[in-house]
Amino acid sequence: MQTASLGDLVSIQTGKLDANASSPDGAYPFFTCAREPLRIASWKYDLDAVLVAGNGDLNVKHYKGKFDAYQRTYIISPKTETAIFTRYLFYFMDSYLETLREQSIGGIIKYIKLGMLTDAKIPLPPLEEQKRIAAILDQADDIRRKRQHAIERLNQLGQAIFHEMFGEWDQQDTKYSTVNLGDKIDFLTSGSRGWAEYYRDSGSTFLRIQNVKRDELDLSDVAYVDAPDTAESKR
Repeated sequence: MQTASLGDLVSIQTGKLDANASSPDGAYPFFTCAREPLRIASWKYDLDAVLVAGNGDLNVKHYKGKFDAYQRTYIISPKTETAIFTRYLFYFMDSYLETLREQSIGGIIKYIKLGMLTDAKIPLPPLEEQKRIAAILDQADDIRRKRQHAIERLNQLGQAIFHEMFGEWDQQDTKYSTVNLGDKIDFLTSGSRGWAEYYRDSGSTFLRIQNVKRDELDLSDVAYVDAPDTAESKR
């Protein structure tokens, strides 16, 4: 496949503002090196552009419209509409971030230089193929975001069911009786290394770290032990 130097296809400039130029109630996005854009009251650029954080937490964004940018944010836009499809450029830059991280220089706060962008070699299929690839990746990203949202909702489901059944938990005001945990278990120990030698096919249930999930206990793969009559099992 044909490749090209990124600098031959795009124009690259940087923002001019300090990060404190942001305004929480501003009407326009203000792109800094943070993953999420801030807001600002005025705009300087009206572009279909890819924005690359130039230092710190390197990340890439795509935006079309009016915006402004922090002085260490690189603003990358196609030189012509036929040079490269901006959404395809975004996905290339997103995949190229690891290379930029390896090339970054500096001490505590790493940064990249303009030449690291202009010298990047980008695969360059025909424009229509770029659009097709970008559309496929957009669909994949949409599925990923929906799946992540579903996982977050499932994580909240256990608590929601509990609250629906019992309401906000208040030990002083509930129609359900309460018990001490110690009255319902055989023994409780902080454990130490070496418990595997006491594993049995049956006996006292032994919870391990893999049984502790977010908001629940997974009892599908518990171990059983024949606890020794030692101080270790009584800690």
